[in-house]
Amino acid sequence: LLLNRSMSQNSSRSKSLLDDSVGLHDAVLLDPVSDESFVDNLQKRFQANRIYTYIGDVVVSINPYQQLPIYGTATLNSYRERGGSDVEPHIYAIADNALRSMRTLDSDQCIIISGESGAGKTEASKKVMQYIAAVSGDSNIVKRVKDQLLDSNPILEAFGNAKTNRNDNSSRFGKYMDMQFDFKGDPIGGVITTYLLEKSRVVSVLSGECNFHVFQTLFDEATDRCSPHANLKRLNLEADPQNYRILCASDGSVASINVLNRAKGGESEYNVLIKAMRSTGFSEVQIDGIFDIIGALLKLGNIDFEDDGADNARITEFRGLKEVCKLLEVDDLEVFRNAMTKRTVTTKTERVVTKLSIQKAEDARNAMCKHIYELLFSWIVQRINQTIKVKTPTQRMNSIGVLDIYGFEIFQENSFEQFIINYCNEKLHQLFIELTLKREQREYEAEEINWKHIEYKDNTDVCHLIEGPQTLHILSLLDEQCKIGGGNDERFLGSMDESFRTPGPVHDNYESRNKVGLRREYPENAFAVRHYAGKVLYNVKGFVEKNKDTLFVDLEEAIFSSRHFVIKDMQTTRAQSNIAQNFRSSKLVECAGSKFKVSMNALLNKLKQQVPHYVRCINPNSSKSPRLFQYDLVLSQVQYLGLVENVRVRRAGFAFRQGYEQFASRYKMLCPSTWPTWHGDPKDACVKILQYNGCSLEKGEIGLGVSKIFVDTPQTLFWMEDERNKKLGTIATLIQSHWKRIAAQRRYRAMKHSSTVISSHWKGFRKRREFLQKKQAAVKVQKCVRGWAIRRKWCKKLRRYALPIVLRFIYSYRRANYLLWLRDNLPSLSPTDHTWPESRLTSLSSTHDILRKLYSAYRCKLYRDSKSERERRVLGEKATASLIFSGRKSMYPETVGVPFIGDSIGVANDPRWTRLFGKSPEDVIFSDYITKYSRNDAKRIIQGQRRILVLTSRAAYLLDCKKLVSKESFMLVELRGLSCSPFQDGILVIHTAPVNDRKWNRKPKGDLLIGRTAVVELVTRLHMQFSYLTRMKVAIEILPTFSVDFLDKQLEVMFERQEPQAPDVAIDPDEHDLSLEGD
Repeated sequence: LLLNRSMSQNSSRSKSLLDDSVGLHDAVLLDPVSDESFVDNLQKRFQANRIYTYIGDVVVSINPYQQLPIYGTATLNSYRERGGSDVEPHIYAIADNALRSMRTLDSDQCIIISGESGAGKTEASKKVMQYIAAVSGDSNIVKRVKDQLLDSNPILEAFGNAKTNRNDNSSRFGKYMDMQFDFKGDPIGGVITTYLLEKSRVVSVLSGECNFHVFQTLFDEATDRCSPHANLKRLNLEADPQNYRILCASDGSVASINVLNRAKGGESEYNVLIKAMRSTGFSEVQIDGIFDIIGALLKLGNIDFEDDGADNARITEFRGLKEVCKLLEVDDLEVFRNAMTKRTVTTKTERVVTKLSIQKAEDARNAMCKHIYELLFSWIVQRINQTIKVKTPTQRMNSIGVLDIYGFEIFQENSFEQFIINYCNEKLHQLFIELTLKREQREYEAEEINWKHIEYKDNTDVCHLIEGPQTLHILSLLDEQCKIGGGNDERFLGSMDESFRTPGPVHDNYESRNKVGLRREYPENAFAVRHYAGKVLYNVKGFVEKNKDTLFVDLEEAIFSSRHFVIKDMQTTRAQSNIAQNFRSSKLVECAGSKFKVSMNALLNKLKQQVPHYVRCINPNSSKSPRLFQYDLVLSQVQYLGLVENVRVRRAGFAFRQGYEQFASRYKMLCPSTWPTWHGDPKDACVKILQYNGCSLEKGEIGLGVSKIFVDTPQTLFWMEDERNKKLGTIATLIQSHWKRIAAQRRYRAMKHSSTVISSHWKGFRKRREFLQKKQAAVKVQKCVRGWAIRRKWCKKLRRYALPIVLRFIYSYRRANYLLWLRDNLPSLSPTDHTWPESRLTSLSSTHDILRKLYSAYRCKLYRDSKSERERRVLGEKATASLIFSGRKSMYPETVGVPFIGDSIGVANDPRWTRLFGKSPEDVIFSDYITKYSRNDAKRIIQGQRRILVLTSRAAYLLDCKKLVSKESFMLVELRGLSCSPFQDGILVIHTAPVNDRKWNRKPKGDLLIGRTAVVELVTRLHMQFSYLTRMKVAIEILPTFSVDFLDKQLEVMFERQEPQAPDVAIDPDEHDLSLEGD
C-alpha cells in the first residue's frame, strides 16, 4: 500500500486532525467495535462539545440543546472545498461533499437527515442550507434565490412545527427541499414537497404540548411594541391564549414555550415571520388574509353547542359564528350553522338531511378546523414554490435535496399519527440499509470481491407487516374497514388479530391482547409493532376515523362558500379540485394511510436516483437539557439506527469504488502508457496505472471486480488525487504552452497580415504623395512660367489700366469697412458723451477727426432740435457764457444754473422809454442797475454814480435812475473790448472807440468802468450782439490787472484777494491808479 507515501505528504493534515480531536473523530477507527465503545466515544466527544462524529462519509449528530460557537464564518470557510476525512467532523463537511460531488460528477445529490423526535433534524437541515447559501455565488439573482430559500424555513416552521413533550420545535410534517443549481453550481431555485401534516394538532393538544407555532407567534405580537401589524386588535382577539379552546390541552392548560429562537438583535419571531413572508413573495393583503384565517380558526374552535331538547345540537350563541363568517367573508350564516349541526346524505333517489348530536357537531366543527388549516398550509407551500421555482430552466441543471421529516416517536399514548410517522421512519431506515449496508454487501458479491460478511439488523419484515407486498397488511386492513359499511376500530383490531395469528417472520412483529400468551401484557383496544427502534404500543381508538380523513359535503360547501381570496386560491391547491364529483358522495373515499404510502414510495424512488449523504441525529436526553448524556437512551438509538453495523461494514469493505472506465479516464495521466489515450480494455488500463504507481494488487489493498475497482483505504485515494493534481498542473502547463503557441502563431499571422496590409497602404500612400508633390511642383512651375509670360505681355497695360481700378476698389473696400465698423461702434447720442472710437487706419485719421466733429455737431443739432425756440436761445446764451467764462472766472459756476433774465428792470414796458425813442423804440436785450465810476470827480470815483444800463440790439445806454433820461450811450459797433477780473466781483470795463456822434450829441469819453452788475450775463449778451452785428468776436480780457482809458487819463485796475470786509476804494492822484480792496 502507498500508505507511507500518502502519510508523508498528508502528515501535517492527518496529524493535526488526530491531535486536536477528542476521542475518535471517525468511528471506523474504533477498536474494538461494539455498541458500548461507540457510545463511549460519542459521550467523550459530547462532553467536549464535539457533537459531530464520522462513520466514513456518514455524519452522526447529537443535539446539544444549546448554541455552540461552531457555526461562524471562520468555521464555515474552513470547510469550503475540503474533503470530509481531513477536517473535524461537521454538518458543513457533508454539505460541502454534496455540493462538490454535484459540481464534479454532474449528478443529483440528496442529504437524508434521520433520527427520533428531538434529535435535532430540523436544525441540521437549516445548517445544511445555510452552508450551501454561504458558499454559492454573490450575484444579485443568486443572492435573491438564496434569501428566499432560507426565508422559507421560518414560514414552514411557524405553520408546520409545534412543541411536543420531547422537542420544543418538532416538525409535525415531512419536508423535502429540492434545491436546484445551474452549471456553475449556483442555486437558481427550488421545490418544496411536504408530507402528512399532523392537522389533528389543530384541535387536539396533549398535556404539556402546544399547537402550531403560528398561534403562539400571533399572541407574542401582543407583547411586541414594534410589531408592524396589530393583528390581535384587528381580529378582535383577546391577549390570553387560555381563552381559546384549540390552544388548550386536554386538562385546560396552555404549555409555556421558550423555543421560538430569537433572531439577531432580539427581534421577535413575529417580525421574523413577517419579513420572511415578504421576502418569499407574500403581499401585505395576503399576509393579512392568512392571519384572518388563523383568527377565524381560534374563534371557530370556541363555538359551543347545546341540546335543543330532542337530543340534537344547536349553537349556543351566534356572536362567535358571525365573527368567523366575517373573517372568512361568508355571506350566508346559515350555511356554516347547518354544516356543523346537520349532515346531508345524497342517494340516487333522494337527499336526506339529519340533525347531529352534540358530540357529532363538535366532531364536525373540529373537522372543519383541521381541513381549513390543511388547505392554508398547502396554499402557503404552493405560494412559496411559485416564488422559489426555477424561472428559466436550463438543459444542465442539478439538484441537492434535503429531507427533514418527523422522527421516530414513542409516547405514552400513541395513535394513528404516531403510527404513520413511525412507518415513515421504518421506510427511511430501510432505505438507509438498502443504500449503505445491504447495497454494499450485494455490490461486493456481484463484483466477486472477497470480504467478510457482516450481520446487521434488517427491518424488511416490519415494512412488509405495515404495507405489504402481501395482500393482508396493516394499511390494507385499515383501508378495508374505512370502505365497508359499519367499519370501526374494534373490527380493525379484530381483523389484524385474525390475519396475523399465524407465526412467521412478518407476523411475529405484531402483538396484541388476543395473541397467544400476551393477554395480560396489553389492553383490549391496543396493538404493538416491533419497529426497528423498539416496540411501540398503539391505541386503536380513532384509527378508522382518522384514516378516512372525513369531510362531509356540508362542510366542504360551507368552506368554499367563502369569498375570501385566500380560500379561493386554496381550492386550486387541492388534488380533488372538482368538488362537483364529490357532491354525490357523503364523504371522500381516499384514505390518509394509502395516500401517505404512495407519497412515501415516490419519495424513496426519487432518493434512490440520487447520490445519498446521511446525517444520523441522536437525542442525548429526554429532558432537553444541555450537557446531559443519558447513556441508555443513546445506546438504544445507536442500536436501532444500526450505526455499529455501519461501522463494521465500513471496516470490512473498501473505502472507495468506481467503474473501470471512469477510473481509467480520471487517472490515466498517472501512467505514460495510458496517457493521453487508451484504446484497450479499461480494466487493463487501471492495472497499468496501479502497477506504474507501485500499488500492490495481491495484498488485498486493491480489489478488481467485474466492472469496478475497489480501493481499501482513503489514503491511497488521497495520494492518487494529489498525484493527479500535480499531473493536472503539468498538463495544464502543457495545454497552456500549446495554446500559447497557437495563440502566438495566430498573433504572428495576424501581425504579418497586418504588416503586409500596412506596408501596401504605406507604399501606396507614399507613391501617391510623391506623385502629388511632383504634380504640384509641375503645376507651380507652369503657373510661374505662364504668369511670367502673361505679366511680360500685359505688365504695361495692367499698370496703366488695371492698377487704378484695383486701387480704387481696395480704397473703396477699406472705406466701406471703415464706415461699417464706425457705424457699429458709434457712441451714444448724448451731447455730453465725449467718447469716440479709436481708428486703426492711419490713412483715414483726418477723416476720422472730421467725422468725430460732424457726429458731435449732429448730436448737438439733434439735441437742439428737440428743444423749443426759447430753450435753444437760453442754451445758446449759456453755451456762449461757458466758452467765455468756464475756468476763467470764479463766480461763473454760481451762474450756470441761474437763467439769464435780460430786461430785469422792465425798461421796455416803461412809457418814458417809449417817449425817449418816439414811435420806434429799440428792442431791449438787457437792463440792470449799475454803478458807473468816473475819473473827473474824486468823490464819484469813490462812491460811483448809480445808473441804469440798457442794452438794445444796436446800442448801449446809461439812463438816469429817476428821470430815465439818457446820460451816456455808445453804439455796439464801437465796442473794441471787454475787461473783467477772474474773481467774484461785479467790475467790468467796456472799451469803446473814441467817436463823435452829432445825432446823439455825443463826445468821445473813453472806456466805461462799471460795477455791481451781472457781469456774466452782460458780457455774454454784448459778445453775442456784437458778433451778430459785425460778424466778428469782441476781445474779452479776464485778468487780475487791466487798464482803463479815459482819453485824458490812463488808469490801472488791480485786484487783490483779502479777507472778506467792506470794500474800500482809494485813488492816488499822482499815479492815477485805482485800487479795489476786498472781494
